[in-house]
Amino acid sequence: METCFVYLRKSTDRKDKQQASFELQTKAVIKILKKHHNLEVIGLDGNICDIPAEGFIYESQSAKQGGKQRPEFNKMLEAINKYECDYVIVWKPSRISRNSDDMISFLKLIEGKEKKIHKAIITKNGYYDVNSKINVSNLEIDLAQAKKDNSEVSESVKDRQELDKSNGIWPHRFPFGYKHISKNVINIVPEEMLLVRLAFNMRLKGCSFKEIADEFIKKGYNKDGDFIGGILSHQIYTGIFEFNGEEKAIKNIGFEVIVGPETFYKVQEYNKLNKRKHGTSNINKSKNQNSHYLDKMVFDVFGKALQPYKSNKTGKIYYRQSTKNYNYKVNIGEQKLFDEMEKQIINYNLSDEMLIILKESFLSKISVLIEEQKSEIKYIKSEILLKEKKIDDNIFEIGRFDNEELKKIMINKLSSFQEDIVFLKEKLKEKENTKINYEDIINNYLELFKDLPGTYKKSPKDEKANILRGLGIKFIVGIDKTITIESEDFLNIFKN
Repeated sequence: METCFVYLRKSTDRKDKQQASFELQTKAVIKILKKHHNLEVIGLDGNICDIPAEGFIYESQSAKQGGKQRPEFNKMLEAINKYECDYVIVWKPSRISRNSDDMISFLKLIEGKEKKIHKAIITKNGYYDVNSKINVSNLEIDLAQAKKDNSEVSESVKDRQELDKSNGIWPHRFPFGYKHISKNVINIVPEEMLLVRLAFNMRLKGCSFKEIADEFIKKGYNKDGDFIGGILSHQIYTGIFEFNGEEKAIKNIGFEVIVGPETFYKVQEYNKLNKRKHGTSNINKSKNQNSHYLDKMVFDVFGKALQPYKSNKTGKIYYRQSTKNYNYKVNIGEQKLFDEMEKQIINYNLSDEMLIILKESFLSKISVLIEEQKSEIKYIKSEILLKEKKIDDNIFEIGRFDNEELKKIMINKLSSFQEDIVFLKEKLKEKENTKINYEDIINNYLELFKDLPGTYKKSPKDEKANILRGLGIKFIVGIDKTITIESEDFLNIFKN
């Protein structure tokens, strides 16, 4: 008995086409299973499925970025790591390789010490024996090519959307209140339009998002406060959208304005003055605790979540990481840098908790840089293999041509591919020899606090501004892009 996992991923974000995409893939996979009749489909729990289709893994999430964006794909990788298998069946290589992270995670399972897939990857038009170096190389090439093709299609779509926007055509889905008829053609949905206007009017009267959502529920629309918040912030209802710093009037056929600009901007001002209050933390806040968590969640310079908590003994506020998403061990050289960092940071009189945050953010930064470097090296190697394969294919084709002109064209192509390979190999060597400068990273962290409080002339998008925003510290951005701290009170966040 030989086992396999079957993975199917949608090809589009549109629900009407998504179903057709799944049906097409399912039929193709069933044909593969009939051809290889000795295969047993296993589910995510590692058990063999009596009805093969019950074990098919369907992914309805986008694959443009890696990480947690594809939960079913990640579950399959976990299951393969845990239970192992002989085969993995997918419709096309593009189902795996839409982004570099997923592609690298998958390739680890077919080679080296982490090998968990023991026989082959089967697609609609391909069979890749994972025990054959040539087959594995071919798979890597096909995955890289599929990723490249997807990227080109994505770029083409973005270019088309940019062109549409420059002409006043809104190329994306329209919000609640409108219905798409065909490309660039929409209709007003009367009952939804009335609810949108009701939402804006209720907000101006001081109603909360929940109160507005309750009115929607009474009318048969089961919506929550987040949905209402989205409606109230959608500028499309006014008939304009922003593009490259300009306001564009919407010219889609059938479009009608639902909310006047004056009403819309009044609501935006009201929302700024009356920010929505989020629910309190579920953590127990008993009187016997030494500290209690506050409601506000903040983020450090790298976007890692920090949970503020207040000491009941001292009354001081500290910040603790609620998650640790890095996977990196400190070596002896880096530990020396940490020690030096701690010595220097004493001058800023930071709390121990803040020091921990800086240190762990530093680790996170290093981890990200290392993974980026690995991904780039893997991608360049795949590109080199792809070019070498094209050279082999063209050499074979040249021998079949009698026409001298065609032969010259093919020889010129070969020369171009060889130049590309030389360039890529130089780039690969440069990437492999690049070392991460830990000292510079630490110095950047120390610079974050060097001249606070006060004014400094840097872009508001730099790391200092980000960490100030994350910690809730107020500052003013001047016309000359200077940043001025409004108050010295923020130092209480850091000081012992």
